[in-house]
Amino acid sequence: MELGRRGATVIINYLKNHEAAKTTVEELKLQGIKTTRIKAHVGEEAAIDSLVSKIENNLVSWISWLIMPLQALCAQLLNFR
Repeated sequence: MELGRRGATVIINYLKNHEAAKTTVEELKLQGIKTTRIKAHVGEEAAIDSLVSKIENNLVSWISWLIMPLQALCAQLLNFR
């Protein structure tokens, strides 16, 4: 949240828990942090490409910060060994 407080745009990535993502976005916005949520399965390469395209083309001109579930991030890192 500190990066958001300093002006970074925060993108919340989620797959199944829409309500938790929505709540997180609402809480960040109440603190004045620019944020949005995008549903994407980061375990699939095509979904990752789509996620990045959505961010680049529709949401922000510069990607400030991307938050994804730690488990998904770890899975991606392990797949790129």
